[in-house]
Amino acid sequence: MGGAGGAWWAPGLTLAERVRAAEHGGPVAADAVSEHAVRRLRDWRSAYELGTTGQFAHRLAALRITERQFLALLDTPPAALADGSDAPAWAEFTERALGLAPDGASHPPTGTPWSDAFAGVLAPFVTAACADLRQRVRAPGTSTVVDLAAVYAGFADALRRRLVAMASRTFVLELNAARAAGRLVGPTPEHRFAAFVADLAQRGRLTRVMTDYPVLARILATACRHAVEATAELLDRFVADRAEILRRLFPGRDPGPLAGVDVAGDSHGHGRAVALLRFASGARVVYRPRSVAVHVHFNEVLDWLNGLLPELELRTLTVLARDGYGWIEVVDRAACSDAVEVGAFYRRQGVLLALLYLLGMTDIHHENLIACADQPVLVDVETLLHPDLPVPTAAPDPAARALRTSVYRTALLPQPLIGERGLLDISGLGGDPGAQQLREAVEWAAAGTDTMHLVRGAAPVRAAENRPTLHGVPADAAEYTGELLAGFRAGYRAIARCAGDLTGPDGLLRRFAADELRVIARSTRTYTVLLSESTHPDVLRDALDRDQIFDLLWAASVDDPVRNRLVSREIEQLWDGDVPLFTCRPEDRDLTGGDGVGFVDVLDEPVLATTLRKIAAMGAVDQRDQEWIVQAALAGRLGGARHECAEPVPVRWEATAPDPGRLLTVACGIADKIIADAYDDGVFANWLGLEPVDGGHSTIMPLGAGLGNGYPGTALFLAELARLTDVDRYAEAANRAVRQLPVLLTAMEARPHLASTVGSGGFTGLGGIAYAAARLADLLQDDALGDSVEPAVRLAAIAAATEPQLGVLDGLAGCLAAMLAVSELTGLPLAAETARDCAKRLLAAAPSLPAQPGFATGTAGIGWALLRFAQAEGDERYAEAGSEMLARAATGPFPDLSAHSWCHGVPGIAVAIADQGRLLADPALAAFVDRAATAVSRSGLVGDHSLCHGELGRQEMLSVAAARGRRAAVSVRSDQAGQLVAALDQAGPRCGAAGGVSVPGLLDGLAGIGHGLLRIGFADHVPSALLLHAEPTTS
Repeated sequence: MGGAGGAWWAPGLTLAERVRAAEHGGPVAADAVSEHAVRRLRDWRSAYELGTTGQFAHRLAALRITERQFLALLDTPPAALADGSDAPAWAEFTERALGLAPDGASHPPTGTPWSDAFAGVLAPFVTAACADLRQRVRAPGTSTVVDLAAVYAGFADALRRRLVAMASRTFVLELNAARAAGRLVGPTPEHRFAAFVADLAQRGRLTRVMTDYPVLARILATACRHAVEATAELLDRFVADRAEILRRLFPGRDPGPLAGVDVAGDSHGHGRAVALLRFASGARVVYRPRSVAVHVHFNEVLDWLNGLLPELELRTLTVLARDGYGWIEVVDRAACSDAVEVGAFYRRQGVLLALLYLLGMTDIHHENLIACADQPVLVDVETLLHPDLPVPTAAPDPAARALRTSVYRTALLPQPLIGERGLLDISGLGGDPGAQQLREAVEWAAAGTDTMHLVRGAAPVRAAENRPTLHGVPADAAEYTGELLAGFRAGYRAIARCAGDLTGPDGLLRRFAADELRVIARSTRTYTVLLSESTHPDVLRDALDRDQIFDLLWAASVDDPVRNRLVSREIEQLWDGDVPLFTCRPEDRDLTGGDGVGFVDVLDEPVLATTLRKIAAMGAVDQRDQEWIVQAALAGRLGGARHECAEPVPVRWEATAPDPGRLLTVACGIADKIIADAYDDGVFANWLGLEPVDGGHSTIMPLGAGLGNGYPGTALFLAELARLTDVDRYAEAANRAVRQLPVLLTAMEARPHLASTVGSGGFTGLGGIAYAAARLADLLQDDALGDSVEPAVRLAAIAAATEPQLGVLDGLAGCLAAMLAVSELTGLPLAAETARDCAKRLLAAAPSLPAQPGFATGTAGIGWALLRFAQAEGDERYAEAGSEMLARAATGPFPDLSAHSWCHGVPGIAVAIADQGRLLADPALAAFVDRAATAVSRSGLVGDHSLCHGELGRQEMLSVAAARGRRAAVSVRSDQAGQLVAALDQAGPRCGAAGGVSVPGLLDGLAGIGHGLLRIGFADHVPSALLLHAEPTTS
């Protein structure tokens, strides 16, 4: 090739290809290997922790080689492996393309965009591909129904852009090397860039670049060859099917010759992708290069459902199915004419959601839906009947399992994601205008000059057409929650009523049995990032370096037997330039890769059997569970300030002070609801909740291990109630809820660096976890939990050593208070030592701390924690610092008596003062506590009953102040408690999560409301969880 001798392409062979070459007479394991090979083996094992996780052994097993054989392979020059072998097809294509490169230099015209200049360098590849395409397109009559000149021009333009994206990083590296070496000439940066491009485009220079970067040559040639193959196949199919396409999709009219083919999706199976075909008249049709039988059968189900709900009829798309591919009608977005149509759209969306849930669909992101006036039209149904591919966890989690198979997995409901650029919701109900991609995109600074270099910046998300518009404004589903829920109920009940039509021996579901359906093993984004980042020139000289990039998939498959089986084929497909694809048929347990390779018995059971069982289980409980998920997902999308104080309600209830028995009855009712809402497999139990994410939004997740809103806090309330009532079911539920905690802590001890990620805080971190374990071990008399306290303390100490946060909720003050309680409960020396370390750091930080309101993350909570430490250790330095901080919190600019929350309001400051009785000797601080109590009386109840920022956080302040003898608190407390119980009787508990959605946790949810009621009625038996007490407060 040009001036390159021998097998120039050999370093472009992948690891798998080198293993196969070795099997046919390649290297044999030698007694001695080079230091270079040993070092490379060591680096490969350590990359992504493959050696320590055992994945490196899986990697070699998949290749059927030993580590010694692998080492010998690393020590063998690639050319030796290739000796005597024919050049691969991509190398032959590269050589042919380079033969078309010009011999002499030709400067691009002044002002040529950089991408066009690079495209000129790559023109020989495009020219060779276009020649191949012309050779391949030979179906009789093609030129009469296809504007070949237009189609070829579009093909060349699209291929040109793709090749430029692949080669740009290498070309820019070469540009910078030439500049640094002083090889560029010209009076301006632009002239010097043009000179570089002119030189690079010459055959000899371009040949040297491809020889230096054979992996680049491989991916360029592969892209060209696959584009030719896929486009020729599409055109042949179009010519063969045109008459039927016109009859079925364009009845009564001829759209004219085919004028363009626009790729509209990721490529699979050697460059094949969904495409949008444009005719001369402007008409369009969608081409899908895989079987569309599933869409035909989905239309049949829609027709059936439309017969059950004619008032909410859903639109179907015309489909022309062929063997292994098909043609589908294009639907265009259309605006709604009025608000009534918007409401109808979301009711239909609810019906569609119920159907997709029951048919096990997933991946309904915003690009898979079109809002056509009052009709949500689903344009991609290849992920119907999707099997459950579980993600490994430290312990089985029935809530995680339930979420994976719930309505949430359709991806139609909002699912906010967090990345480098903030928050993004690409769900079927998301697709916000102006949204940015999570990951920064590659951009070029000083483009078109000799100092051109890579930078990363924001990349907009492609404009979505999934939401209905009214007067040009997209309507938000969260504002139509009632309509969507009404449609969901209607759809769910209609399907349940006539489920036999779907599930019977001749039911509609049986028609899907042999359909080819897509299986999503991982996020598509994982693959596209790997393909993009592996065009870095550092991994384009030797294919083994790029293989190591793809080994990220092995690292992501630890303890994952299903995905471990698939990784090798994922990597093979990535080397083909494709997004890896796997498919299944609902009637069996096998998977097939996009490259045709099969995997037998991957699934636990055929997905058709799973779907039949799901439909058989339909009923009131399942419907309730799914409706909670719908409501919670929509509420989480609304956002709102975290820890926002609830407003007082205008209603004053007729009430009398409740006696302890009445409070216990109400608390039992709340506990019964918590247990009914649990996902319980008889061994483990957990719940779903709303987890706050960036920007005030929330996402649905199984409860984690945090005290504040995780399963330990929920279990703590149930265990306290069991102790008071002697009701076994509360203790049993608590025990099943925390059974996974020792397993989690054992797993974390094996990877202690994770402790700093979790944090040490009292309610979100390991401090609170240790506190919960100590309290629950005592309440439940559970030895396993008791044994887990010390590991939790050890991990909390690790986390505290580097903890950047200082507050009670998520920082050192919370860890300090928790460790004091654990020390009191267990006598563990490490707990006391960790408390001292936390206190020292807080004391050192105290003088420079800015005043911040509230208890959870503010100075009141930090001062309170220091006072608790001073009381335990008898060190007045900490008492002075804590007192000064609480005095500042009570007298600074923040106290606003209308700020009602424990977390950031006056009640939190007041409870901190009251809990440390010595401070009440200060008249100003005592008066502050009294004013806080009086403010509660004047405001009446607030509209949120939670501990964190609702009514029971205020009740905690009243309980503690009353226990300290503050008369204002005593008089307010009983009346306010009566009001609260009356409100709970009349309207039920209202949680502090987004939208008031019912959640189980301690700070925001039902467990906290129940715990607060126990504190009102049984403060002498129930320690304050909000104050991380080990023992009850005594008067």
